[in-house]
Amino acid sequence: RELVAELLHEAHRRLVRGGAEPAAPLSTDRLAQELTTHLTVLARRGEDDEALTFGLWARHDAIWGLGTAPERLALVDELIAVTRRTEDRELEHFASSLRWVALLEQGDPRYQDQFTAFIAAAEREGVPRSEFASAIDQSVIAAFQGRFEVAEACLDRAEQSFGEHSHEHFTYMGDHLRWALRLLQGRFDELEGVHRGLIEHAHPYPHLLMGVAAVQQGDVDAALRHLADATPGGRPYPRSFAPLGLRFQAQIAAATRDRELCARTRAALAPHTGEWAVSLYGCDISGPVD
Repeated sequence: RELVAELLHEAHRRLVRGGAEPAAPLSTDRLAQELTTHLTVLARRGEDDEALTFGLWARHDAIWGLGTAPERLALVDELIAVTRRTEDRELEHFASSLRWVALLEQGDPRYQDQFTAFIAAAEREGVPRSEFASAIDQSVIAAFQGRFEVAEACLDRAEQSFGEHSHEHFTYMGDHLRWALRLLQGRFDELEGVHRGLIEHAHPYPHLLMGVAAVQQGDVDAALRHLADATPGGRPYPRSFAPLGLRFQAQIAAATRDRELCARTRAALAPHTGEWAVSLYGCDISGPVD
């Protein structure tokens, strides 16, 4: 964390402020957002597609969270245009995946058209990484729509190729997707084994998932214990997990009927009426904010 903050500060000072120090300290979040904005502007001016691709991806990740789907939709549309210019099919494929995510977050039913086009493109290309990503997305959407047998089959297909991808996130994401699928079906008796896998495979927030499962089963005491373990010292969740964290907070507030927590949670949710709470770049759909 300290190294990231130091590097962001140095990059911001050099690139955005021309070497001058800011008048007051800026948060790492503010530094990242200003840097990504500046970088994309410079890349567009210089017609540097490589720098622009990096800047657009960085901007997309830096702003992730509730309320940012309209800007992220514009970012992925520009990304798709750039990747077509550079003929980078793999990046175009992943940008297309993030496009249906941004549409769904806005409650836009056209997400289904984008999702269908994304799957069709993966089938045409026949590239292993694209097929892998396609299987994951198909599992997420099938579960979201209540087609659980299809979701299970797609997840099994994706997990068969997990070993081909060395990135650690693929391992714990398999556990996360399996957890979400079991939770949607109310198969609580099978979650204990999934929870063990979350810990064994170094999921960054296993207690968040365990807490959501506990509160949905009516075990408020266990949910509160997991809440304390998930956010030690009240540290906030990173942007990619924040909507799921807010869902858990809302469930805790409703279960405990804590007036102060209910008021605070309503205040956090109210600006996002009409939106959907989506985490982990589309891999977790918690439902409508309303």
